[in-house]
Amino acid sequence: MKLGKATPTNQNTSVISEFKGYNHNYRIADGEFYEMKNMSAEFYPLMSNRARRGFIKTLTNCQGISASDKLYWVDNGKFYYDSHEICDVSATDKQFVEMGAYICIFPDKIAYNTYEDEVIDLEHENVSEVNPSLTLCKMDGTVYTNDDLYVGDTEPVDRTKTWLDTSSEPPVLKFYSENTSQWVAIATTYVKIYSPGIGEDFKEDDAVTISGCDVEDFNTTMIVQACSDDYIVVIGLLDVGTMINSQQMTFKRAVPDMDYVCELNNRLWGCSSANHEIYGSKQGDPTNWNYYGGLASDSYAATVGTFGDFTGCIGYRGYVLFFKETGVHRLYGTMPSNFSMSWTELRGVQKGSEKSLVNLNETLFYKAEEGVMVYEGSMPVNISEYFGKEKYYDAVAGQVNEKYYVSMRNKDYEWSLFCFDTNKKLWHKEDEKQIYGFGFYSGKCYMVDNEQKMWCFPIESMISYLFPDMTDAEGEYYYPDEPTPEGDYYYPGYMVEGFYEDDVEWFVETGDMGLENPFNKYVVRLVIRMMLDEGTNIAIQIQYDSNGVWDDLFNMINDYKRSINIPLRVNRCDHFRLRISGKGDAKIYSITQATETGSEL
Repeated sequence: MKLGKATPTNQNTSVISEFKGYNHNYRIADGEFYEMKNMSAEFYPLMSNRARRGFIKTLTNCQGISASDKLYWVDNGKFYYDSHEICDVSATDKQFVEMGAYICIFPDKIAYNTYEDEVIDLEHENVSEVNPSLTLCKMDGTVYTNDDLYVGDTEPVDRTKTWLDTSSEPPVLKFYSENTSQWVAIATTYVKIYSPGIGEDFKEDDAVTISGCDVEDFNTTMIVQACSDDYIVVIGLLDVGTMINSQQMTFKRAVPDMDYVCELNNRLWGCSSANHEIYGSKQGDPTNWNYYGGLASDSYAATVGTFGDFTGCIGYRGYVLFFKETGVHRLYGTMPSNFSMSWTELRGVQKGSEKSLVNLNETLFYKAEEGVMVYEGSMPVNISEYFGKEKYYDAVAGQVNEKYYVSMRNKDYEWSLFCFDTNKKLWHKEDEKQIYGFGFYSGKCYMVDNEQKMWCFPIESMISYLFPDMTDAEGEYYYPDEPTPEGDYYYPGYMVEGFYEDDVEWFVETGDMGLENPFNKYVVRLVIRMMLDEGTNIAIQIQYDSNGVWDDLFNMINDYKRSINIPLRVNRCDHFRLRISGKGDAKIYSITQATETGSEL
């Protein structure tokens, strides 16, 4: 048998020096990673692990967290503002909505005034303990007595009195005008309803629903013109000067039961799936939702006929968006007389992902059933094609430093925290934390995880605030290893128990490498260039031909901060995957592949 002559081999090199983040599809580009943990685009185009988070405190049972000029949260049925306990609330998950100085808390229907340091009930009800009296009065509550009020169907002789003319139906209240020498009707008449305690916690201009009155005309929603603890004054008229109500009366300032609530243009807005309704509070007043006085500040309510439950709402670019899974109701206008609402079919907010709505850089981000969407007012665009075939649910999101953070679970209830860098348009996967809620203020993001731990990041700004003199020769902050002599670290209103987490454990896993090589080309050598901090533990593994086994290629604990080249020999194979893992700070600069053309045999 005659043997063929072997063809000489040729070697070529290619360099991957731009790392583009997470891509969980079967076919991915060079520089993308099929799987990862605790990675970041902070030093793009390098690949690096995320920075350590600051540990604030451990809660007992977090039921909501948010922030405005201060951080606030609910823990085990107690509301805290700037770390101070404010009041007891129900032990349920909370929605927080900020409106001016108020932090409104739902479904409790209470509000905390951050300026006055007081808690008010948005909804309030008083029930009379003593049968109320109803008396004709002036606007300020001054009642007409027998000395100055005449009731009859003929005009009184004494023209200094006010005349309740009963000759017509309804009666007319009149006064004698010296200028016209005739009795003139008083355009607006008032009734004072008196009973001890019925006016407590009401205020002027409240819309109060009255029930139980013997005069049926008063069993409706009326606007309080004046009040004190023991009376309210409303617009109305009695055919007699004074009467005593024969039964108990109820006075209620009501707030509708709403699934989701937001704020826009100094109004609270909400929606109810059960009632198929959308509501708006009186402008500037979160306590009044039934105020209809013919003013631009009036409350608002509308019924919608679209199918399905509401899944979230948010104020965006001057509109209020009420989402369903199949579309969005967009309400626009400046006052009830010009409010208008439209419906657009689109990929709306996924049910259970109402907390994924985040307004970041004039763009709205949210989780739809199909993936994470960006919405700029027309049609949403899916930016999560990098998640591959994996489906996610129950998304909770926050933002900081132009990054969108979202915690979601898959169908197996495995949680993942993802980060989307809006500038670099890259996704990175962090850890497996289930996040209950996020809060953002003063350049920092706060979150509470499934272990009830409250975290803060980035911590560099925390360190510069706490320890302004703790810099090295290059001006970079370094982290103290021990608490201060006074005890725990102190950070704007919070006693910090541990200050920051341990060194971050991370890894990246490439997609299949080598599949793009035709004509018997093989990767024979790899060189990985990295920057490792002192004490960083690094390991590199390889998996050949999808055999499911990770073989160790390299392990080391770095003894000082340096940049190193790690040469690796690769067995001849059809394709392979790399897994680079570590504990501590590291940056991957490049992965260089040396390929060799084999013989035709």
